[in-house]
Amino acid sequence: MSSRIIDVRLNNKSANGEANIRDEVVRGLSQSVNRKTLPTLLLYDEEGPEYYLFAAEENILKNHASDIVNVMRGSHNTEGHRSESVESIILELGAGALRKTSRILSALTKIVPEQMSSAPVTYYALDLEKRELERSLDQLAASSVGPEMQGKIDARALWGTYESGLKFVEEGGLRGREAADAAVAAIRARSLSSDSSVTQPSSPSSSEQDLVETPLSTPDLATLETPLHILFLGSSLGNFTRGEDLAFLRSLPLRVGKGDTLLLGLDHGTDGARIESAYNDRAGITRRFILNGLKGAGRALGNESLFAPENWEYVGRYNVQERRHEAFYRSRVAQTVRVPETKLEFAFLADELVNIEMSHKYTERETYHLFTEANLRPLRCWRDGDSGYSLW
Repeated sequence: MSSRIIDVRLNNKSANGEANIRDEVVRGLSQSVNRKTLPTLLLYDEEGPEYYLFAAEENILKNHASDIVNVMRGSHNTEGHRSESVESIILELGAGALRKTSRILSALTKIVPEQMSSAPVTYYALDLEKRELERSLDQLAASSVGPEMQGKIDARALWGTYESGLKFVEEGGLRGREAADAAVAAIRARSLSSDSSVTQPSSPSSSEQDLVETPLSTPDLATLETPLHILFLGSSLGNFTRGEDLAFLRSLPLRVGKGDTLLLGLDHGTDGARIESAYNDRAGITRRFILNGLKGAGRALGNESLFAPENWEYVGRYNVQERRHEAFYRSRVAQTVRVPETKLEFAFLADELVNIEMSHKYTERETYHLFTEANLRPLRCWRDGDSGYSLW
């Protein structure tokens, strides 16, 4: 495995990447009529970002990336003073979309005065799809921002789930190669001890170096002086249920007094008709975005073409009471989907709905309450006036 991608997956297969997605797909499609679901994560592959929130977020970053980076850097203090150091670590939850991420990285290059032998800024993308990480890193290097990053920003990736990636960070894995190996060994050892059903560690790829012997302890994140900046974009928090969103924010390894920050995307839309119109755009962008998830479901089950696109259509609606947009696949015909090389069969009635996404919207009051309960202090907010989308 390339040294630029660190495998932080756990030995616990139930919490591990592709196996986890496959299990979620099977479990969701095994439910009763009109209660079937597919995991939202299936939507976010290399074909998936082109929908209205993507455009709103890109517009904010296009106009305010420099300001955002300055606010991030302005937090680099422990005693209320602005630090002159440019060293920092950027961790993006999800491999991201190049057009958006590159705007932040380009703005970051402007605060590094000159190229250095060792880049002072390190960018990590965390994602459970290895090929998505490879694509993102390759495109980033080949893009116009690639030359700007040389000697200023080192781009790397963490291959794993949110859970395993955040545990890796907490174990001090961002301190360097040796610390990374020790952190991976530590989180895998703890995964083994917490799940007695696991008897064998995950097999590394043939090109991956052997991990160091599992230590009893590792230097944790608290000993890292470099500020950590977490990016959680695309209104991804809205895909959590109420309550789970708060728990997730509380789980982020943000430290007091280290200059750590979180850049968070939230959708504040409350006009049901406007939201439904945005999710049913005339150009069909959202429809393609949602229907692309069927390919992901097929891949998880062993065959990308398993769900014939002509047999499905996208249905979206705004749930006023729950303040969320709900996206479904509607089966155009009565059909049975058979999984290759297994005995699994999933039967669907004509017009049956399968839920793929619930995107919660946050009022201003809910947003501030969420931040208060998560012990987060908002520094700035940048808004897209047309959509009601914002970055905090």
